[in-house]
Amino acid sequence: MSFRREIKWEPGFDHRNDPKKKQYGCHGLQIRFLLHGEHATVQFLLMTPWLPTWERLSKINTIFDVLPADLGYHADIPQYENQTLTDKCDCRPSGKCYYDGSGLNADETFRLLVTKGEEAVWKHMDDYYHSLITQPSKAKEMR
Repeated sequence: MSFRREIKWEPGFDHRNDPKKKQYGCHGLQIRFLLHGEHATVQFLLMTPWLPTWERLSKINTIFDVLPADLGYHADIPQYENQTLTDKCDCRPSGKCYYDGSGLNADETFRLLVTKGEEAVWKHMDDYYHSLITQPSKAKEMR
């Protein structure tokens, strides 16, 4: 099975001091590793405190550094009974998916990134895909 690797750098936002915006709050840059397979996409998400208003960071009391936020999947078919379909998914070609993930599982993936580098993360995500993702033929067998 062939996979396509993708890393997305998703910009942060800071609307706290912008009266023109009708939105509020702030969120730092996110780094999303995506491993796209035939039946699902596995993601590893890192959240940062890196705001677009970075010059003001010294005035902000940030409560975390880089945070391993999620190791999860966006699957084309349900992976367990009564799993809910997500109607807006930018990871799968259909625009829909069955999503599940865990912040706790992201810790091990982050440890691999820091200690062994990017290739270890891709290998871990590949293993995760193969251990979790039910393919359409197997889903029929489970019924």
